[in-house]
Formats: sequence, C-alpha cells, structure tokens
Amino acid sequence: MKNKRLVYGIFAVCILAIAGVSLFYYLNNGELTVAWKSPLIQKREDWQPAVDKKNHSEYTIIKKSLGPVKGDFVHYIPLGSIIYHSNDDITTVYTPEGKVILKAKDSEAAKLPVPGPTDYLPATHVYQVPSGSHISTEPFKFQTEDRGLISTKEAKMTYKNGKVVLTVIEEKSIKDAIIQLFNPRAWMEKLERLFDGIYGWWRTS
Repeated sequence: MKNKRLVYGIFAVCILAIAGVSLFYYLNNGELTVAWKSPLIQKREDWQPAVDKKNHSEYTIIKKSLGPVKGDFVHYIPLGSIIYHSNDDITTVYTPEGKVILKAKDSEAAKLPVPGPTDYLPATHVYQVPSGSHISTEPFKFQTEDRGLISTKEAKMTYKNGKVVLTVIEEKSIKDAIIQLFNPRAWMEKLERLFDGIYGWWRTS
C-alpha cells in the first residue's frame, strides 16, 4: 500500500513538473518568445512577456497602410522591414538587424476599410506589398535592440523575386500558452513515457 502511494505521489509531482516545464518551453521555444535576460518578468500581479529595455516615448501616428512600396496611400517602410505586433497594442517596425524604425499605438492609428467581416482595421495592421509578391508562413527569429530575442514559428513572410520584402509577427499571449499547455496532445505522450520509466525503475529497485 505504501509503495502504491509512493508511486502516485511521484506521478503527481511529475505532472506538476512537466506542466511547469511545458509552459516555460512553450513561451521560450513555441510560437513566440520575447526574452531579455529572463524569459518572464513580473510587472503586476500576473506574469507577462518581457518588455522593452529602453523607454521609447515617441510614437508615430499611422494614417496609411504600412508597406515597402511608395505611394500616396502607403506609409513607406524600407524593404525587408519586420512588423511586430505586441500584446500591449503597440506596433514596432524593425530593420532586419533589429533596429527600431518606428513605434506606433494601434489605438491612435487611422481606421482603414478592409474586405471581410472585420470591415475596419487600424492602419498599423493593414499592409501594402509590391505587385507579384507571395506570402509564406514559416519560423523566424531575430535579435532586437529593445526586446532582445524574438522567435516565432508562424511569421508571415512576403517574398518578391526570391527576397524577403516584409515580415509580420504577432506576439503570442500567455492565455494562448496556457491553452496549449493543457492540450493533452501537446505533452501527454512525454508524460506517459516518463511515468513508464519511473514505474519501471520502481519495479526493479
């Protein structure tokens, strides 16, 4: 009886440990990581992804769609720019080297009409790309001067003649991470293998 309780106790500890490691792994190697020194910092009562090291006090008000094309209806950004939408409704445009080109508040951007059920979106979320471009969703990571390493499995990459002309990244929220954490398909097989190993060790010891 005591041996069974010991196994159940070890099993419960393993569940908690793997749950914590799974959350840590997802936030650091899953769809998105924003890390500087520590992958998470506690600013209020809840945990949030790490934010800027530098205090950018000036924001650009975006009134036109963003894009690496020049025209009367486009807010021009250089070819190869990276647009990063963070969970605090701030849009940051980076160079491929991670330098900040501009920062904008989505709430201050003009609302532009778009096709589909949404009707309108902030100009910071509307893009113009060169004619003949094509979009691909793929993993992407780069080092920034203000947020450290940004890594994602689902960046939207726009190509023109084989070259990346625009990259768009959406920050992954802690809520999505928790949903993924408690998805049995994400880690149940690893948990079962770990428990089998512990049980096998107990039987032979």
